[in-house]
Amino acid sequence: MPSRRFTLVLVGLLLASGVSLAAGAVIDGPPTATFTNEDDESYRITMITPPDRHAALLTNVAVTTQGGDRQLVTVEDLVWDEPYRNASVADDVETSQIVVDPGETVTTSVESWEPGDNTVYLIERRAGPDSSVRADIVTCPQRQQEYNWTFENSGGSGSSVCASSLGWFLA
Repeated sequence: MPSRRFTLVLVGLLLASGVSLAAGAVIDGPPTATFTNEDDESYRITMITPPDRHAALLTNVAVTTQGGDRQLVTVEDLVWDEPYRNASVADDVETSQIVVDPGETVTTSVESWEPGDNTVYLIERRAGPDSSVRADIVTCPQRQQEYNWTFENSGGSGSSVCASSLGWFLA
């Protein structure tokens, strides 16, 4: 018959392994993004997950100019709001897309993400002739991403966090 001490150690090890597995699933989970729209216009967000920052910057995006012409730009060209509309990723990569209408808050996961990938958020303000497109690139190589953005009439603000709530426990 096993001693009481041996049994307690065995139970402790089993509990610790369960916590490690659960924590690993949280850390390796896909990024979550929350978008809150306090603006009068709708926003379309397209998400892609290139393997590194260089690939992210060189991703091609087809846009319509203010003059109505279609042209190709790269994500690098979209670091600031640019006066484009009808943005779509031109490269053969997996994308996911959401629309956030005025007054809405939408939370989504970027399921194509794998640990080490970058996440590109291609943000299009859909305001007719005043439309604009910009891109945010988030790099979180080893921890889960949490991305939050609020759209406002005067612009917007956002943040990203690259750690799970269990990061302190696992470090």
